[in-house]
Amino acid sequence: MSFGLEKLKNVGQKHKTTREMSLLLKKFGGRNYMNFKRVRLWLIFLILLLLSGCDGETFIFSGESNNWSVHYEVEKGDSCQPTSGTIKFIGNEPIPKKIEYSYDKASGVAPLDEHGVFVLPIGCTHETENSEIEITITWDNQSETIPLTVK
Repeated sequence: MSFGLEKLKNVGQKHKTTREMSLLLKKFGGRNYMNFKRVRLWLIFLILLLLSGCDGETFIFSGESNNWSVHYEVEKGDSCQPTSGTIKFIGNEPIPKKIEYSYDKASGVAPLDEHGVFVLPIGCTHETENSEIEITITWDNQSETIPLTVK
């Protein structure tokens, strides 16, 4: 009979230990900690994957006239290079409300902000550092064509 009672006591101890371990795991992270480690590893992998695709080479085209300053960036890529840039009014006249612009197969009508700046929409081009780019800006019955060169 004593053998049966000892067995029951051991089973009770085992379950108590399992419950205690379960509580400790919950208290100190347990599954959440493991999930956090998994998520952290995936984030590191994704960041490395993204960074490996970027060689960081950017061509900066710029040009200026009496009334306008243009900054145009082309990020080197495999087929279609991402672009961004700004057009800024630097003339003495009051800042125009809107402009028409045309460059590199892109054109549009755009308002200027209170500082006379328009941020070009992000685009895609096949231009390289050897390309010759011109931008034409029309405003208030005036027009200027500005050549952009790599800086």
